[in-house]
Amino acid sequence: MTVLEIFSTAELGPVSVEVFGAEGERSSVLLSAGKPRQIVDVPPGRYGVVARTLNGEKQRYTIDVQEGTRNQLSLRDPGEHTPNEFMRPEVTRGFVKESIFERGDLLMPHATLAGNLGIDGATIDAARSLGGAAHDFPSIASESRIDFVKQSLGGRAAEREFYIVAWEYVDQTWKSCDLHQGPLVSGSFAKIAVDSRAKASAVGVLNEKGFGPVVIVPSFRQQTEITIIAKALKQMASDRTANPSGMRAPVVLATPQNPEVADILQAVGAPFVDGAEILWAQSARMLDGDERPGGATDLVRHKFDRPTEALLGAHYLLRFCPHLLPPDWANNLIDAAPEMADGPVVAAWLLILGFGQESDDKSIDRRLDELLKIAVSRHVTLFARTRFLLNEALRLQKTPLRDGLIVRRFLQFGANAGGLECFWGTDPGNPGPTQYFRHTDTSRSYKLTLAGETFVRAKPNEPPPVQQLVPL
Repeated sequence: MTVLEIFSTAELGPVSVEVFGAEGERSSVLLSAGKPRQIVDVPPGRYGVVARTLNGEKQRYTIDVQEGTRNQLSLRDPGEHTPNEFMRPEVTRGFVKESIFERGDLLMPHATLAGNLGIDGATIDAARSLGGAAHDFPSIASESRIDFVKQSLGGRAAEREFYIVAWEYVDQTWKSCDLHQGPLVSGSFAKIAVDSRAKASAVGVLNEKGFGPVVIVPSFRQQTEITIIAKALKQMASDRTANPSGMRAPVVLATPQNPEVADILQAVGAPFVDGAEILWAQSARMLDGDERPGGATDLVRHKFDRPTEALLGAHYLLRFCPHLLPPDWANNLIDAAPEMADGPVVAAWLLILGFGQESDDKSIDRRLDELLKIAVSRHVTLFARTRFLLNEALRLQKTPLRDGLIVRRFLQFGANAGGLECFWGTDPGNPGPTQYFRHTDTSRSYKLTLAGETFVRAKPNEPPPVQQLVPL
């Protein structure tokens, strides 16, 4: 028996690898940021290797395994030769197409759509067959007639101004704050590195009327990179009920700097994960922020020290391995993040799935009502999956809660931001357009200029000079 070593990179994300032999033998392993190297014992011979990422992209290799030599296979990094270095994490994880990067096309992770919205595979396949793997957004909204006429006549596309605004959640309210770093702009993308210093942060890209996509950025221990997509702003596809697919349109790509956190966030939105318990065991040690080997639930155990990572880990366990999430720990998440709706929603669904501590139906109904009332009373949701699960739980209630209408409004104007809570609105607490002009302080913002489908510049917004009154 000989050894085949397979190597990945931490930035490539979870990769399911299958090794096929000439005689039909087959071996499977999982690589991730927590375990980027795996060893497969195989007899000498020729083998085919297929590596599949969470968004469905495949890499294929052929290797001759020989006895007495070190047989190694390194998976290719799609972002190694990208012309835009600052977009390498997104290209490596398969969010952006490598071959036609200059067009700004996306490999929309249909995994995220199904995971967050419960869309069946047939709907996903039909949408992909109509729009292709790379989404150009032709079916979401009609192109601006002004831009269309100008481009048809060979002229320059009209420029539009947007304002990148930041908020932080302090003292039970969202307050405007400064962006610690300005955006990097290149063609179809503009990237912001958000270093969350508050319990939660939010970034909005608002037009001249104060309306646009708003994404909630969790306060992970390391910063999160938020990438704004030019095509999404151009189309302004805000109301999902008005587009033919009814799916969330991608407006932002979210990439946590910690690769293990990025792996779990990406997996939470995937429709299927090969070896979900294995991925959790590989990632939990690093998610815990400790180099020591630890159990699969170390992340949740330290929820009071790192509540944001704990909530993300709890979502993963709830979906793939609910038996690994003890009910008392899930209930403690409510106090670990006292301003977030994510904790009570996770605890409520653990109860719905039959893993709660209550034994009779009356106790279950009573506890479920308590958890849902807590959830709807909190005005911050970190992850898109929380909003969807909350809406589903409210729909199952015998006595609907009045605030359920607000939850559904967040879903109606929801947008895709790689698993983070994201919607079209005027500020982090108001989804959808408003008939009244809502003033958002843009004096601490960055002005982003969009021409057609290309960002042309970004600069700090300079408020108009104060006019001095001159006595007559």
